Amino acid sequence: EQAFRESYINIIGNSTDPLARFEGWMILGRSAIEEGISLRYLFNALDEVKDSRHYKEQAEAYQELSYHYSQKNHANQLKYALLSVELAEQSGDIRQMTGSWKELGTAYYEDPESKYVDQALDAYNKARTLLTDKLRIQQFDIRSPESLHYMEILVTIGSIYLTKNQPRDALDSFEAALRIATANRFTDTQAFCHKELGILYQNMRQYSKAESHYLTAERLMEAYPLHT
Repeated sequence: EQAFRESYINIIGNSTDPLARFEGWMILGRSAIEEGISLRYLFNALDEVKDSRHYKEQAEAYQELSYHYSQKNHANQLKYALLSVELAEQSGDIRQMTGSWKELGTAYYEDPESKYVDQALDAYNKARTLLTDKLRIQQFDIRSPESLHYMEILVTIGSIYLTKNQPRDALDSFEAALRIATANRFTDTQAFCHKELGILYQNMRQYSKAESHYLTAERLMEAYPLHT
């Protein structure tokens, strides 16, 4: 693996195209995103485009930097997520704007002191609006990356509404996410949505509905190889 990586780095260095070098460094950074070495690769990618008008690429690099710092350093996670949104908005690229707003929502939501719940909801709703209004994502676009992002956004929005004790809004979000998960046969997400719906109905004292959702989640997880 080390020999392959060194060979790949040599190829990147020999390229005369800064965007090609950017993509090369980004691939390396993503491949080692949980490791400290990924920072070197991601900052190398950023150096290739930061003094240019390649705002989309800059936003993409900052998005990955934010993701790298998730669960490690919240201040940096939030710092780079904010920069990603700023550059994405300058780029005007809808898909990058969606990804950047989603990453910012994650950074706000993962604050260890839960200080930014409202900001997280606002960021996720911006990402959702971009998907539905600009890209016109339909809920049953089987296997499309945008549909998957939409489902993830809905799941997290539902969790935020659950935290904020807004059961009706949470219910709508989880049911919408469940429809996508079911259409795409995402077993783990189906089980998670049924579990969350069980909690919602239990809190609403609708115990038979809660039991039904809990049992469905249990049944789905029995056939799922990763018992998360």
